[in-house]
Amino acid sequence: MKKNTFIVCLAGLGLLSGCGGETASSDSNDVQLTAHNKQLFDAVPQDAQFQVKTLQPNSNQVVYADAGRLVRFENSGHTLSLVDTKGVKNGAIRQDDDALLYIPQTASGETKSSDKLVYKEDDVEKTVTIQINSDPLYPEQWHLHNVGQTSYTDYDLAADGQTDVHMSNAVASGYLGKGVTVAVVDHGAQLSHPDLNVGEGSMNLANGSSYIPIKSGHGTSVAGIIAEKGWNNIGGRGVAPEAKIISFNYLDVSGSALDFARSHGFSKIAATDQNGMPIADESSLDGLARVYNESWANLSFCGEESDPWCAIDAIRSEISRKGATLGFNGKGIIYIKSSANNEQGYTWINSKYYEPIDKKPLEFFGFDPQAEPAVVNHGLPFRGAMMSIYQNSPYLTVVGSVTAQGKQASYSGSGANMFISGLGGEKPYGRIITTDIVGCNEYTGFSNLNVFNTFVEAFDQGQTADNQHCDYNASMDGTSAAAPVVSGAVADILSANDALSWRDVRDILARTAQKLDPQDKPVTLPLKDGDLIAQYAWVTNGAGLNFNNKYGFGLVDIDKAIALAKTYNADTLGRYILFPKVESKKLDKAIPEASAKGIKDAVTVDNSGIIETVSLHVDIDHERLNDLQVELISPSGTHAIALNPYNGIPLLDTNPANRMHRLDFTFDINTFWGEDMQGKWTLRVFDANDQDYSQNVSASAIDYTNIKKITAPNNAVPGVIHSWSIQVNGHAKKTAEHKGA
Repeated sequence: MKKNTFIVCLAGLGLLSGCGGETASSDSNDVQLTAHNKQLFDAVPQDAQFQVKTLQPNSNQVVYADAGRLVRFENSGHTLSLVDTKGVKNGAIRQDDDALLYIPQTASGETKSSDKLVYKEDDVEKTVTIQINSDPLYPEQWHLHNVGQTSYTDYDLAADGQTDVHMSNAVASGYLGKGVTVAVVDHGAQLSHPDLNVGEGSMNLANGSSYIPIKSGHGTSVAGIIAEKGWNNIGGRGVAPEAKIISFNYLDVSGSALDFARSHGFSKIAATDQNGMPIADESSLDGLARVYNESWANLSFCGEESDPWCAIDAIRSEISRKGATLGFNGKGIIYIKSSANNEQGYTWINSKYYEPIDKKPLEFFGFDPQAEPAVVNHGLPFRGAMMSIYQNSPYLTVVGSVTAQGKQASYSGSGANMFISGLGGEKPYGRIITTDIVGCNEYTGFSNLNVFNTFVEAFDQGQTADNQHCDYNASMDGTSAAAPVVSGAVADILSANDALSWRDVRDILARTAQKLDPQDKPVTLPLKDGDLIAQYAWVTNGAGLNFNNKYGFGLVDIDKAIALAKTYNADTLGRYILFPKVESKKLDKAIPEASAKGIKDAVTVDNSGIIETVSLHVDIDHERLNDLQVELISPSGTHAIALNPYNGIPLLDTNPANRMHRLDFTFDINTFWGEDMQGKWTLRVFDANDQDYSQNVSASAIDYTNIKKITAPNNAVPGVIHSWSIQVNGHAKKTAEHKGA
């Protein structure tokens, strides 16, 4: 069964409404340049890099070409000229001095197609057959090229026809990750999968060997999103189909600090100090991968950074700092982290699942999140991306997830520590088609179910002609899918300019991202003395960059990012500076209840410099931390909400003594990227609720039978803010700052 059959013209370029080859006049030697042919070539980027293929002297030679890739046919020392192009029906061709330029196309998702060309080599007439390779699942991969396909969705629901990663020029020009290795830090990936580009350096963290046992299909699917092979006539393709992946099975082992270090660029590490801290330094760097993908959430959340169960997060942050600042001769390792699927609920360290009381069981049949969006938790993040020590590291690029309709996925964690968005999809709309554990009889991948009541289940379990052997799945989603989309994009960017540092890449992503969902609205809470904006929509910061806590700077745009990367001076940002921390005086001020006025305090930053990120530390006591909103305003007047009210800080039970009551925590804020740091910084803290506050707690996200409601009455005494501080991470101000694209 083949679903969603449609025409894909110029696969990867995606620029035409019709397909077909060039026609010839009655005189076969008079080759005309048709309007169709001209339209194709006019759409080619000026700096496009054509693949060079040599036409051998033998006639009737078969030449392989990649669908969507530009080809230049040459034969050094000989004059080539077109004779008859009537047989060119799946591409377009034209003369270019003594070479022939060809744009292959693929139609109807076929695995292969071919064109026949008559040409002259010097004065000898020759015929060549051009066989076009493709990827049969590519036409359904909306995240790469969205033309409104339904992609084996559960109810045949189409994508919006426009939300994708914008990589047509990257495909045409060949900036597809060549020379870049991406590490998949996850469950072990099946490195023997025939459709994965695999590099050297994978490690089984259980024993140090290169053999990776397979316990889950998750890592294999993540790897495919990044670097599934392109144009090989099987499966689909990755965002960076010419990059290579290596695997570290971090989620299959204990997750110790040593395991983390070895799977994040320090595989040569051999020792730990007396406190069990890995000795990660330049001598233990392995130089294997420029990009590390982390498609997982961590269970810990600590109101106080010193809480013992969060010690591993502090170690992780230190290791990522060293990798980013020391790796690759100072260019650094780029760590891409999923924001986690925590927006409307999460599992915590006590193995319980916490969620807002207004979240209802998912009525999947007939459910349409776009037509009938449910407002959960007042429209605010529950846990979101921000309630994690590790994810509040300036050395991580935190990624959120967007649907095939260009909206934040309902699960996607948000916060001011978000940086960029990828595409993860959400049922019942399109999810991501990618690699799965090979075979229909395995028990670790996506084909291990014994039902196929929907199109996606039928596809995953080999009930369709496109996936008879269950080597692929169409149900990969979540921020786990969005992060590798960005990792693949970064590999493409680095293939265009490998001199870029980890900070350069982040600057390029911020300046070229797509502003999607422009109608997004802020969330306002009515309080006793006015309205409180508890979540901003899009804000334009003082450097002219757009930011939204749901999306970071927006959805990754590969073509724009590559265009900027190619001209980007690696010295643009200069030396990375951790500017001196600026602390408030001792405040010890009460926070008024349910007040839109809140508490306001300011500090002045005397240093001049350009912001990359801001680390905001607050020290607050409150009997019910769920009521708090923490907001920072820059000297440019840009507002950033670091913590929303109605947040999901866990209620263990109704006893106040068993609640977290202190917020001694550092938030990483990306909102101010590119602004001048000098001037007055203002902190605003609010208590947004004087009524009862409740959470539902259950054994899992799908356990609605044994769910328990925990209610915490309002705090008996007002909360108190003791102090706060900021530290700007950035670079020195230059005469002319690099402006956005």
